[in-house]
Amino acid sequence: MIRPFVSVIIPTLSRPECLAVVLQGLFHQTYENFEIIVVNQGEFPSPLKRRLVQMSSRHLHWIDDYRQGLARARNTGFRKASGEIVLGIEDDLIICRRTLVQKHAEAYREPLVGGTTGSVIEAKHKNYRGHVGEIHPLLCVPIGQGYGTTRQYVQTIKGGNMSFRRNLLLDVGGFDERFGQPSIYEDTDISLKVRRLGYKLLFLPEADVVHLSAPSGGERSDNDPRLFRFVAYRDRVLLFRNNYPIWRFPVFIGANLLSALLPILRMEWRSVELALRGLMEGLRLFWLSR
Repeated sequence: MIRPFVSVIIPTLSRPECLAVVLQGLFHQTYENFEIIVVNQGEFPSPLKRRLVQMSSRHLHWIDDYRQGLARARNTGFRKASGEIVLGIEDDLIICRRTLVQKHAEAYREPLVGGTTGSVIEAKHKNYRGHVGEIHPLLCVPIGQGYGTTRQYVQTIKGGNMSFRRNLLLDVGGFDERFGQPSIYEDTDISLKVRRLGYKLLFLPEADVVHLSAPSGGERSDNDPRLFRFVAYRDRVLLFRNNYPIWRFPVFIGANLLSALLPILRMEWRSVELALRGLMEGLRLFWLSR
């Protein structure tokens, strides 16, 4: 795989202007052996859609799928993909370099690299160095940032700028669509499954993007942002159930109960309630039902 064919998959939901910026960055890549697959799960202006398709100098496949969910969108694009490598990026990014696709593709010259993740620079949040691609040993969830300056092997990828060998995605059955809308841990789930096959995940600081954190569309909701806390604690049960042995459950549940209760120190009762409800719902959906 000296110059593998790459399928770039972009799930999008009600962010037409942001998506246009992402596509412009892809239209000017130095690497030529790739296709673009847009999976649209929201309303999109027809004139802008036609203009973007006409501007593309390479294959641009457009799929309208109005059943929302990030894992579902990624699987929809994956099923359409022809590439040996599947590169997934988000719809609210600025692609920093014309070599983004090239850097992901070149990483697979190493036979044991099963997946890669590029550096994600947050435009609206502080970027911390260290803890790139790590998983908390007790909470069993990703920690740290997606930003770094050193090429290194990591435990988990960052979903907004990631790639995998297509055959490995087939082997693990794609993304688990029980991580619904909104979703949080489907990228870590697939990372752990690929690593269990004996492959490594490589962090590429030179494959960098800027994450804009668009205020609307995508996985966000106009409701209380703390509701993401409910989803986070619910879905970390599914992440654990999919990837860890049962004997670790007492430590996992104890650490997460403590984490859920910590906002009591700041009198944030609503945050505590949402986290505890999320844990209970996760246990009901993903543990007791099995």
